[in-house]
Amino acid sequence: MNRFTLGEQAFPSVPCIQPAIFWRLRVDGRITKVHPSEKGFTLVTFGQDMSVHRNKGFTLIESLMVILVMAIVAALAVPGLQQAQANARARAAAGDLVTALLEARNQAAGKQRPVSLTSLGGWQNGWVMAFEMPLPGVPNLAAHRGVAGSVTIVDDPAVAGFVFQPNGLVGTTAGVPINTVEFVVCDDGVTTERGVTVWLSRTGRTGLTRHADASVCNP
Repeated sequence: MNRFTLGEQAFPSVPCIQPAIFWRLRVDGRITKVHPSEKGFTLVTFGQDMSVHRNKGFTLIESLMVILVMAIVAALAVPGLQQAQANARARAAAGDLVTALLEARNQAAGKQRPVSLTSLGGWQNGWVMAFEMPLPGVPNLAAHRGVAGSVTIVDDPAVAGFVFQPNGLVGTTAGVPINTVEFVVCDDGVTTERGVTVWLSRTGRTGLTRHADASVCNP
């Protein structure tokens, strides 16, 4: 049997009985009994070659390697997460604008009265929906407070507001008929964000198209 020289060790009697009886082999060669409830000793087991096998935890190098791998994975995941969040913000803003355009058209057709949809100094700042000739004491139909701070809405051609007629046709608040107006909705917080285009036709039809790549928002 190997002689222990590294310090006090404890090992069970062979053959082992229940409850186990442990013996302590000291560096000076003396052997004493150790009760299983006694704390502070190291349990060792023996293979067929009677060599000592210790139960080890993680070393410092192994722990550092795990932390390094986790940091690399996090660094790779963050850009993708930021792009997904930017896409979600742009799509949410585009969805709000499409909803407002459809609601203005439906209100005009349903109430048989012209309805205006006017931006608040820029469509990204919000908009107000109201009857073109409001009755006394009748509040605005709806108001939107604006989109997320990093989201931009660029209209082409630039139009400060629209008037939806009961017959479905759309013109500007200045009384000029429109052909098709496009709103490019992007999130400037991420350069790889693709963005969305919202379109409005002369007959009041509207919809949105997702961009295939980031070239529209980041030319």
